[in-house]
This record gives sequence, C-alpha cells and structure tokens, in this order.
Amino acid sequence: MILVPKQKHPIPGKRLIVTGASGFLGWHICRKAVDEWTVCGVHRSHPIHLNGIRAINIDITDRHQFEKTFQEINPDAVVHTAAATDPNWCQVYPEGSEIMNVTVTSWIAEWCAESQIPLAFTSSDLVFEGMDPPYHEDSPTNPVCRYGEQKVRAEQTIGEIYPEALVCRMPLMFGWTGSELNNLDYHVIQSLRRGETVSLFTDEYRTPVDGESAAKGILHFLGKARGVLHLGGKTRISRYGMGKKLEDMLGLKESTINPVKQKDIVKPAPRPADVSLNSSKAFGMGYDPMALDSALEEAIKNLDAGRRSRLHQGSRPA
Repeated sequence: MILVPKQKHPIPGKRLIVTGASGFLGWHICRKAVDEWTVCGVHRSHPIHLNGIRAINIDITDRHQFEKTFQEINPDAVVHTAAATDPNWCQVYPEGSEIMNVTVTSWIAEWCAESQIPLAFTSSDLVFEGMDPPYHEDSPTNPVCRYGEQKVRAEQTIGEIYPEALVCRMPLMFGWTGSELNNLDYHVIQSLRRGETVSLFTDEYRTPVDGESAAKGILHFLGKARGVLHLGGKTRISRYGMGKKLEDMLGLKESTINPVKQKDIVKPAPRPADVSLNSSKAFGMGYDPMALDSALEEAIKNLDAGRRSRLHQGSRPA
C-alpha cells in the first residue's frame, strides 16, 4: 500500500509526471504536453533540456525515491514511459530489467489507482511473436524475447491493479529529439552520408511512427481511453525499406545499405519477423499519425536544423 497525500502541493496548473523523460518518447511527450500541463519530467541517466519542463533526476527503481517524488509533486496524471528498452540487455540481465519494466510499473499503477488519476503506460509491439500480423488489441500475446515477456507482465499487472489505466502499445519509433545520443536515425543518416555500410533487415517488418505523432496520440487518449490501444503508424515496412527511403530522400547516388536477414546477425534477444500493428481502433478515435514519407523528411530536416543550431551555439564566444 502506497501512502497518497490528501493535500494538494502548491505546484501551479495541472501536474503531469512523465517518467523516462530523457528517453526518445518521453522527450516528445514532455515537449507536446507543456502547452496544457505543468510537466515534471522524471529521468535518471541523461538530463533533459526543454523549456518549461521541471526536470527531476531520481532512481525510479528505488521505492523510497519514487514515493517521495510522487508525494511531493502529487500529480494529476502520469505517463509512464521509463523502461529498460534494449531487448538484448533485457535478455542478458533479466533480473535488473524485470525491476525496471515490471516492478516499477506496478508501483506507479498502485499510486494512480489509489489517487484515481489518469495513467498511460507505454508497452511495445514486441509482445507479439511476429507470425500472424497485423495484430489487433485483442490478438493473443506470445513474445519471443524477455523484453516482450516483461511488457506482457507489466500489461497484466496494470490490468489487475488499475483497470481504468491506458496501455499504449507502441511500434518502432523514429525522429529527432535534439540529442544525437537518443537518435538512432542520426547514426543511420550520417553513416549513409559518409558512404559507410549500413546493414538493415529485409525480413523484419513494423508499422513505424514518428515520435511527435506518438506523443500526440498518447496525450490525446490520456484520461479518455482505458485498456489496450495500438498506436502504430499507417505503413507496414521493413527496416531495409525505411533505409532505402532515407537514401532516396538524401539524394545519394550509390547505395551503401547492406540487405541482411535476421539469421545473418546473431544477437542475445530473438527478433520477431513481423509485429505490424493494426491501429484502426485508434485511427477511428482521432489518432492521425503523420504519413511515413513526410515524417522521414521532417526527421532529416529537424536533424540538420538541430546540428546547425548546436554548431552556431558552439561558435559563440564565452
């Protein structure tokens, strides 16, 4: 049982806690939420730099720190994105990732249930085995990796503790966050521009979505929907297919993309072949992600603008 304070803390406006605020999706959610919320971004390893965000650095796997922070802020809603998201790390370190992905989720669900405030939890398309796409919200889960197993347990835990909560199953996401550290697209694009070989799977399919559209979708449904909801993109495509689109958009004459099969690259975590999400339910409720080509072009533009901005700032005299 978590002690939830009855008095309101004197933080102005509606208070939204976003866990994992310095991660890719958390950053986008914080950035979009500031228009309507007083946003408290909880992070651990990497700082978050966004105007209007109250950044809070804690170890959320420490229950004392977790409870103290939530009691201090006394949020009106929570978006829980914090997770150990690298499937290979989760495969090698299942105990540590279980705490982050399942135990912490149960604490947050308990808090929100006792406070009776909206909770949106971000799960993953990797809860599916990849053999019978496209997957609907009621499709049976059968993950092939430990990360997917942990997300399934987290979903089940939330359903048991707080049925009113929203579970958003997210696809592969891409886009610019203002930080090269959190941006895989940056590394792919820069490698292609330098003429370096980039190996991409031809037999792994997803329904990718840009980070801004994903954040808009989660905030749109926060407090308005419950249960499981798929927030995938509108296009089913392979990693290789995405790479070829980027290559064309960059105007590169010679391809340096190396098409590979999943079996060609052995990693600790097994990878499902096709976890494409059917998100028609969310589409019908107002979720309208940007078209894939437009979102990729926007990502390139924002990436280049961000690099120019940092170079300009770095050239200023001290």
